[in-house]
Amino acid sequence: KPPPAPPPPPAGTKTETVQLLGALAAADMFATDGWAVGTTKLFLKASHQQQLEVARESHLRRVITQTLTKAIADQDLASLDEAVARAVEIRLTGKLVEEAKALLATLREREKAFEALTEAMEMRDVAAVEAALKQAAAVRLEKDAKKGAQKVSDAKALLTQLKAQQVASNALAAALASKDVKKLRDALDAAQKSGLNSGQVTQAQRMLEGLKTKDALEKKLAAAAKGGSLAELTQLLAQAEEIGLSTEAARAAKRRHASLQESAQASSALQSASTARDEEALRAAIERASAAEQNQAAAEREKAAMSAELATAKELLAKLEAEHSTVLATPPRGGAAAARGLPTPSGPVSYVPGPPAGLPCEPLAARVARLQRGATFLKVAEGTFTRKKLDAKAVALSADRKSLTWDGGKKGHGLELSQVVRVSIGLETKPLQKLYHSSAAPDVAPTSWFSLHTAARSYDFGARDGDTAETVILWVLTLQQLVLLSSGTGVRLPATALSYAQQQWQYHNSSAKEWPCVQCTCINKPRNTACEVCGAPKPMVTLVPTVTPLLPAMRALSNTLGIDAFNLSPDARLQWFLLKALEPPPPSPLVWSVGHRQGDGETPLLGLANADGTGFSVDHAYILSLRREAETARQQQAQAGGGGPPRHFSPGQRSTSDVAWKQRTTPRGSSSGSTDSWCS
Repeated sequence: KPPPAPPPPPAGTKTETVQLLGALAAADMFATDGWAVGTTKLFLKASHQQQLEVARESHLRRVITQTLTKAIADQDLASLDEAVARAVEIRLTGKLVEEAKALLATLREREKAFEALTEAMEMRDVAAVEAALKQAAAVRLEKDAKKGAQKVSDAKALLTQLKAQQVASNALAAALASKDVKKLRDALDAAQKSGLNSGQVTQAQRMLEGLKTKDALEKKLAAAAKGGSLAELTQLLAQAEEIGLSTEAARAAKRRHASLQESAQASSALQSASTARDEEALRAAIERASAAEQNQAAAEREKAAMSAELATAKELLAKLEAEHSTVLATPPRGGAAAARGLPTPSGPVSYVPGPPAGLPCEPLAARVARLQRGATFLKVAEGTFTRKKLDAKAVALSADRKSLTWDGGKKGHGLELSQVVRVSIGLETKPLQKLYHSSAAPDVAPTSWFSLHTAARSYDFGARDGDTAETVILWVLTLQQLVLLSSGTGVRLPATALSYAQQQWQYHNSSAKEWPCVQCTCINKPRNTACEVCGAPKPMVTLVPTVTPLLPAMRALSNTLGIDAFNLSPDARLQWFLLKALEPPPPSPLVWSVGHRQGDGETPLLGLANADGTGFSVDHAYILSLRREAETARQQQAQAGGGGPPRHFSPGQRSTSDVAWKQRTTPRGSSSGSTDSWCS
């Protein structure tokens, strides 16, 4: 049998090949003979292959030429870029290709000019828009009918508007400076026509309204000068300052405002001194309050309120003086202190040069320089509409030592120390208490916050970088002393931030609190009964972790005063008293210094000396008064049954600070009043 026929080629393959070759031959682009179509292959000679390549190149040139012509007519950047690339690939040359390349370069420059115009318009900057329009004109972007012409038109309209707004802004500035009604109206009309809507416009509107109601404002000021409140006067005087009102009514209102402000600060100083039961601070506060009471600008009701506060403060001062009068001028040498195994300041004492006992011995000028270099704190912002309630601020003391500044000292970002009536540590203010009872509580220990209180509000700062305890103690000690120096009346305000914090820490004692080791200052977990670093046993009374940088000075002072504060002794409950003694500056020009008795270099004593280290003494009248106060505190503690520190407010009253410490000891989300989890 004959072999089977091979399968036919796929449908259409052979036919299309023959038709293509026939069409090429009919167009004289391919020879009519010398080739054959097989079953699966086309058999050609070398000359036929060359003819096919020539035909292909001719076809490509024709197609690319058509594409170039269309892209040039359309002036489309993408299609023209692709057509020029294909022309270069097949080495197509000629006038058409050169025209396409030139147009492509122009379109690319126009695209850059378009992007520059878009960016400048978004910036809304006159100089930037002018520069972009100049670039667009150089490449004739307005000839681009698709999008360039419209963009140029929009940019020119915006430039006209921006220039009008610039003129309106300058007119507003001049009108604000002149405080002239007609100029303000004209400037506001120009601003409205130009579409200007800035803070300057708002300020001008407020000033215009104020000037319109100038007579009414003057009447309100006159009435407030006779009996207005501090808040009302503050608001009215701010309006008067905006319009430059300087009449007799405004001056009278300012005098009453200053009087009320001084009364508020004097009242706060009285309350703080009474709370701390500090005789010296109480005397100074009474002196300041008496001066405020006699102020001619104060109304009768303010004088009556101040008189009542003064009577209460004087009664407390008399009670404190009576208590102290029952104590011997100095404790017996070798008496109670010797019985407790403590050194008594008897025998010759020699000054010991060397490192001082921490911050209390560091000169004020050196500490001030550190504050002037500044530090970064978290600051809590007050106000219902404040966008950022908590933000990091670079805080620094001013060169003249009279104010704190942050945010580079911009207006409204500072505090005059003369306005501060009290300094505190911990969650003493409502903004801090609210923050730590919310889900947004920061990862900062509550005792790493300190607050500066004025008559109107508080300023709260939290340390979170580096040695936070050292930072807080440095700023609190120094600021308290600077506040005393910057007091406008020369009255010494109470410096009790650290001692009061320790009092509250001791009073709200809890097994759930972390505790610092008094030997190595390691912060231990609440459950530890001994220090995990040095093995020292947990003290009977623990310290606020923040005050550990003061341990060397506290130890030396306890030796001087005969207070056994760091052993298993009832005197351990007098740790707050040691802090109270270290907080205010010592009598000028003396400084705290470290010394020891001859032959006993192991027991440091904290005494007073001249700035150059000479004249060291532990028997100065100031130290003797501290011994008397310590003995009084010891007796009060014994009368109270050896419990916690005395509650420093009158019976029946509720201390705002005390409530704050109770609040902060309650776990977040708890409804109970438990105080067993103080910032562990």
